[in-house]
This record gives sequence, C-alpha cells and structure tokens, in this order.
Amino acid sequence: LPITRIPSAKPWLMGIANLRGTVITIVDLAHFLERNPILPAKTNRIIVARSGDWHYGLLVDEVIGMRHF
Repeated sequence: LPITRIPSAKPWLMGIANLRGTVITIVDLAHFLERNPILPAKTNRIIVARSGDWHYGLLVDEVIGMRHF
C-alpha cells in the first residue's frame, strides 16, 4: 500500500494512503505510544479501522490474530 508522506507532520504520522478509493491516515502505533518507530519489513501490517466517517490505519510489526466486533 503506497503511503504519501505529509510535510511537517508529527513523526508518528506516516502519511495517507488510498485504499479502494477511501483515503486513510496511517499512524505508526509504536511511535505514537512513545516506543521505537517500526522499521520497514515485509511482516509489517496495517490494521484498518473506522470511527464515524474517519478511516485510519495503524502500522504494526505483527498481527497475531483477528477478532471482528
């Protein structure tokens, strides 16, 4: 998923991406939680979530399982 960087954004804000026609904000979750930023790897995943009309993606280094609510 190509991510477009946003100039002068917070360091944990990776940028925005187009997912099937929907613009989502991509956040490095570890960096947001004041841990080391996630290093690029093929095992990285983006967890896509929605809150009202706002779509966002949380960059994580690993997904162990999934639950649907």
